[in-house]
Amino acid sequence: MNFNVGTKIQGALLTHPEKTIPVFEKFFKAALTESTLMLQAETVRRTPVSSGFLRRSVGSEVRGIGLNMMGVVGTPLQYALPVEQGAAPHFPPVGPIALWVSKHNFSGLMWANQITGVESTLQQLAYLVARKISIIGLKPTWMFRDALEAAASRIKKNLQTAAQNVVGELGL
Repeated sequence: MNFNVGTKIQGALLTHPEKTIPVFEKFFKAALTESTLMLQAETVRRTPVSSGFLRRSVGSEVRGIGLNMMGVVGTPLQYALPVEQGAAPHFPPVGPIALWVSKHNFSGLMWANQITGVESTLQQLAYLVARKISIIGLKPTWMFRDALEAAASRIKKNLQTAAQNVVGELGL
């Protein structure tokens, strides 16, 4: 999502860039840093936890210099996208699901088959979860989308304040 903040500084940036760009960069870099950290915190709060890898992998940074700056919040983990957006029915690998089952203490739920009296194993429980995913898929979590919706007004306010600070410092 992009936020555009119109200000009086646009003309000054064109006529006196050597004076205005450093002031612009100072205030907008600070606003983008604060905004991306806020968005990162909102995203982490909404991120589901199993092992904690996904939650710990969410990071933020401000990229660029001068007038070409942007704040980025994201994760390098490949499985973040299906967690965010959900996934169509597919048969996932049982190994990671077995780890998830063991961490969520479903192993305590191992039951005896009422007909044979044989207990289920961790692998069998993981297989059942994988089979369920192959039938219904995964529901989306929308941790990034919902975090952005929750923080959007504060981010916009930060950027508007940065623009006002630039105008104030330049005396425009």
